[in-house]
Amino acid sequence: MRLPRLRRPGRGDDDLDVFRSPGAVVLWWFWAAVAAVVLIDLAIQGGGRDALIAALIVVTATGYAYAVAGRPRVEADADGIRVLNPLRDFRLPWAAVETIEVATALKIRCFPAPGQARGKVVTSWAVQSSARSAARREFATRRAAARGGRGGLPGIGFGGGGGFNRAGRASPGYAQPGGSRMPPAAREVVNRSVADYAMGVLNERMRKIKLAQTLAAATAAVRGDGAPAAAAGDGLSPASPPAVPTARWAWWPIAAMVVPTVALIVTLLV
Repeated sequence: MRLPRLRRPGRGDDDLDVFRSPGAVVLWWFWAAVAAVVLIDLAIQGGGRDALIAALIVVTATGYAYAVAGRPRVEADADGIRVLNPLRDFRLPWAAVETIEVATALKIRCFPAPGQARGKVVTSWAVQSSARSAARREFATRRAAARGGRGGLPGIGFGGGGGFNRAGRASPGYAQPGGSRMPPAAREVVNRSVADYAMGVLNERMRKIKLAQTLAAATAAVRGDGAPAAAAGDGLSPASPPAVPTARWAWWPIAAMVVPTVALIVTLLV
């Protein structure tokens, strides 16, 4: 079973949603445990050039494992989306996000900044989609489109109570042949990939936030009291500056890779 998202406890509806690759998280913690055991063993056995080289190899591999598996994730809160990749971090306000889609990975397309013809496209390293998931998603889309114009057929269930709706999905509480009764939400989690689930959650959250901000700005304009304080700087109210995505280098993971690599090379050459 896939683990589509992690939610920080102790928060309300506007808490932080975190999307990561379960396989990458398991790989990172497995390697971290192995590296800790190896380093402890090297420390117990004593020093020497060979022990130093072995320790530097382990530390270097740990830095790369952290950068590519332990750290990458996608975070979403009330202000926007934060994409943490191995080398670059991106902060995308909701007002700057145009579409969220999945191809081979989660892709977030932004509106063009002032003076630019095309908007930035941010691809997540952490939330990937396999070719199998893409083929299943395309098949489901075609099947739903093909069945969209059909009427209900009693006994078969396309709108007629036979267990499937017009989108080709099992009706709530319907026991599919060879399976057990499963709530629609649980069945959706099982059948969808992490990338598909993340795309659905992020699109729904973006829709609700943009709708709420637009309604708040419209209400304030009708009342004549200006944009509310909560909408200040969101890029949606007329008085706010345009929301633009920002990017910066991820210096900590870069240092975790570069510093031990340089130290290893110097040790080998000396």
